[in-house]
Amino acid sequence: MIHPSHRREALQAAIPVAVSFLLLLLLWVSPMPAAIKGWANYLPLHMALETGAIFFAGMIFAITWHTPRLQTSLNAVIVGCAFGGVALLDFTHMLSYVGMPSFITPSDSNKAIYFWLSARALACVGLLVATAARWRRPATQQEARLILVLVLCVVAAVHALILFDMPALPQAFVPGTGLTPWKVHTEYLLVAFYSLPLVFLFARLQRPRISHVSGLMAAAALMAMSEFMLTLYSDVTDLYNFGGHVLKIAAYFYLYRPLFVELLQAPYEHLQEALDEQQATLQALPDLLFELDDAGRFLSVHTGRANMLLMTPDAFLGKTMHEVLPPNTADIGMQAIDEARTSGSSHGKRYTLDLPAGRHHFELSVAAKSPPGTPNNRYIFIARDVTERVNSELQLQQKSQRNAVLMQLSQLDESIPTADRIQQALPHAVELTESQVGFIARVMPNGHGFEAPTVCVKGLTIRPPESTPWQPQDGDIWSKAMRERRPVVFSQPTELPAACGLPESMGTPSNWISLPVFDGKQLVMLVGVGNKSGAYTDSDIEFLHLMAYSLWQVTHKLETDVALRRFSLSAEQNPNPIIITDLQARIEYVNEAFTRVSGYSASEALGKNPRLLQSGKTSPQLYKEMWTRLLSGQAWNGELINRRKNGQEYYENALIFPIRNDAGVITHYLAHKEDVSERKSAAERIQYLSEFDQLTGLPNRVLLMEQLQLELAQAKRSAQTALVLWLNLDLFKDINDAFGHEAGDGILREVARRLRTLVKGRDLVARYSGDNFIIVRSNVDQYGASRLASQLFETLSRPIALQEQELVLTASMGLALYPNDGQTANDLMRCAETAMYRVKHTSRNSYSFFSPDMQERTVRALQLTNALKLAFGRNELRLVYQPQVSLQSGQAVGAEALIRWHHPQLGDIAPSEFIPLAENSGLSTQLGEWVLQHVLEDLRSWGEQGIPLVKVAINLSANQFTETDLASRIAAQLKMSGVPAQWLELELTEVAAMKNPGQAIETMSALSALGLSLSIDDFGTGYSSLSQLKRFDVHKLKIDQSFVRDVVSDSEDQAIVLAIIQMAHSLGMVTLAEGVETPEQLAYLQSHHCDHIQGYLYSHPLEHDAFAQWMRAPHALEQPAG
Repeated sequence: MIHPSHRREALQAAIPVAVSFLLLLLLWVSPMPAAIKGWANYLPLHMALETGAIFFAGMIFAITWHTPRLQTSLNAVIVGCAFGGVALLDFTHMLSYVGMPSFITPSDSNKAIYFWLSARALACVGLLVATAARWRRPATQQEARLILVLVLCVVAAVHALILFDMPALPQAFVPGTGLTPWKVHTEYLLVAFYSLPLVFLFARLQRPRISHVSGLMAAAALMAMSEFMLTLYSDVTDLYNFGGHVLKIAAYFYLYRPLFVELLQAPYEHLQEALDEQQATLQALPDLLFELDDAGRFLSVHTGRANMLLMTPDAFLGKTMHEVLPPNTADIGMQAIDEARTSGSSHGKRYTLDLPAGRHHFELSVAAKSPPGTPNNRYIFIARDVTERVNSELQLQQKSQRNAVLMQLSQLDESIPTADRIQQALPHAVELTESQVGFIARVMPNGHGFEAPTVCVKGLTIRPPESTPWQPQDGDIWSKAMRERRPVVFSQPTELPAACGLPESMGTPSNWISLPVFDGKQLVMLVGVGNKSGAYTDSDIEFLHLMAYSLWQVTHKLETDVALRRFSLSAEQNPNPIIITDLQARIEYVNEAFTRVSGYSASEALGKNPRLLQSGKTSPQLYKEMWTRLLSGQAWNGELINRRKNGQEYYENALIFPIRNDAGVITHYLAHKEDVSERKSAAERIQYLSEFDQLTGLPNRVLLMEQLQLELAQAKRSAQTALVLWLNLDLFKDINDAFGHEAGDGILREVARRLRTLVKGRDLVARYSGDNFIIVRSNVDQYGASRLASQLFETLSRPIALQEQELVLTASMGLALYPNDGQTANDLMRCAETAMYRVKHTSRNSYSFFSPDMQERTVRALQLTNALKLAFGRNELRLVYQPQVSLQSGQAVGAEALIRWHHPQLGDIAPSEFIPLAENSGLSTQLGEWVLQHVLEDLRSWGEQGIPLVKVAINLSANQFTETDLASRIAAQLKMSGVPAQWLELELTEVAAMKNPGQAIETMSALSALGLSLSIDDFGTGYSSLSQLKRFDVHKLKIDQSFVRDVVSDSEDQAIVLAIIQMAHSLGMVTLAEGVETPEQLAYLQSHHCDHIQGYLYSHPLEHDAFAQWMRAPHALEQPAG
């Protein structure tokens, strides 16, 4: 918004204004310290401040009044006269201040304030009128006098009013109270009026500078701040009054400074600019201008071309020509003076000087300043540089020599090697450009870098070994020429890059031409010459370019011929077939590889069309596309299925492109072919591996989803149904753990083989992942789907021989039907998987059709999983304890800690529901840690309360048990809680113990070493054997309640329970039966010597406080709980 011509002054003015504003703001918002609310000796300070203000106001008036009227604008006169009046009013204000002697009337605060306000009002009016008047209009003498008289009248009227009619004026200050509202409002009004000039002046900041607007704006702003400061004081001697006076002086200074610059400093600067302009005119003359006297002494020297002088212009002054010029040149000058002395002028005399810029030729024109014969006459010498005219004849001679060299190069025998031709041409380039050194380097055939350069130094040509490569570097003498693709001249040593990039044998150049040679857009050669005694000219560059290009053309033609011969040999020896045809596709050339691949000899192929290779299996559309591109002048690349002479088919990758002559006209077509039959077979193999499972040979997940989408599209078109059956082998991970992955892979292959026997027609069987298989069947109803599931169970039920054992597989299957259960492949897969997991979680070895409630259960499982993650921190979990009793003594021997979960919205969640979710979601370890921590806290609390303790059993999840640091973490918790290990028992399932028996033994030993008791939970449901069980460091087997439930009536359950009891006793272990609920079960277990029981017959799980009460007075077995 500010014109550039104002910006520097605006910044200089803005800084003090901003600082003043910040200080004002600070004083305004800060409380006034009592120490500076009234200064006892303020009067001398006030006189000093007002004297400074009167001085600056008087200087403003003096500058504007005494400057010549043509240089003083009306605006400046208005401001100057106004501040002349301000100086008078400020002087009267100073004399009227409290403590001063009486001035006509007694001095008091109101009198001083009214003179102050009058001065401020006059200054404000002056600024407003000056900024509103037309800028830069000169003031006449009459206007200036009229304005001064008007101001003096105003000043006189103010004095008369204040001195002689003071009681008529309202009070501005009340001692002890401070400023009256009238005075404050008047100051605010002045602040507002001082702000108006800022508006006018800011508009001028947006136009080119014609005056010091920024200084005037600073003065107006500071005056406004001064007035505002004087609305704050309560005592005429406090800090606010002092600050207002300081800001007033600063405002006067910023008003005085621009007026001084505009009215005094600027005119002198303009005069100096005029003198500088005259001197610049003389300096701009292309000729040398001297003034000499009769004796040939230099009186003045004017030139804008100091490089045309032997020394600086000042060195000539006062010296004669014989003292500063060569003798022959001085003699010519004196002859010109003698001629001008007699005839008034002299023309046409020439002299030559060897200058730092080279040899120059000058022509003299001399004229006498006074008529001929005048004593002590003076002479004007004009020396014109005619070097170009003198050199023109030399250039004509040089051109003829250069043309002769170019003609010689064009007629060189083409059999001469390239290096020899360069060696012959380079000395001519150096000599005919008057250089001392030269250089030629060709681009390497591969286009990267340059061949070893040929160098010429003072007529001696040097050819480095051919094995010496050369590469220009960024920033050397070649980089700019190569980048800009044009010759570049370095005329002075100072212009040359620090790293020239030249061979060491050439030394350091003093000047240089770098010339890149291009063939079309391709760089082919670099040429350079240097160390000419004078400056290089356009003629030198033109000759160097013509010579280099002629040399390249001869070289390129020879190398092209050699390349053609090499191409013929390389085509013949190429291992891949090459065919060249005319524009009618008649074969004109085939190489030996063509005969080897196709079986056709050259004589059989020449003149024929390449279609003799066609097998009929390549798409006609492909041929059409090929000819469309070739006829448009473009290359074509594609794959063809051709037939050899012996009838064998093969795949060929063909690159066919048009061949153009020098004029760019297509004359032939060239086909470069490659037999890719083996590569094609490999690609097909890779494609197979990407779509089929390597272990079973069944389609994998990728191909399954593609085929399922196609099947569903077909079913939609034909309004048919489709079935997706998801089959998952039961407990397959346990089989892997027990028998090894190699045995597991064998089982998967056998399952795949059996599934293949059931598929027919468009049926699809695939291995989705791990032990998951998918069967897709079209046009099948629910009855047909059930039959398929039954067939699968029957097929899988046949035993599989495995490591001298027979294994019978079971599977869980989920079935989803299109379109009822889902419209897309992903929907059907998700529904089938949901149904399978429903079977897996309920019974296994069964199948289930998808139903919407399964989806609801899935949603609930996800909801519970997320809620369980938050339950730990929300205190939603708690422990209950179920007592365990000895059948021999009837007394309590321990308890099992059981976890319960109460959700604030969902209510009580059964452990059978959320514990499997914890195991599947990875929360089982965190859940186990929580149980262990809270059991130990309860045991410690009960012990501290003196409650008799019993051994408490907690369950370890399979995930916990496999952690290598389990023992160390439990030891740390025991140590931290202070609970002895004897009161803690750890239960692990038989399946968890059998996953990795070796690791299980190590972990059990580490836990037993801590003093912990170990037991096997749900014994009888896994695969453990007696040989493995006896290696485990456990003291108790817990008989699963599934065997206890019908033990009274079921002979199989009786046999299992009896076998477990006998095996445990034979190994020295204790047995505990879970889920004992009836007296009949109790009697049976007692009769067969089971050691301990646990169940509702004795006690339900007890809450924390109830269990603590129970431990204080435990019930005997004869008093079972209902």
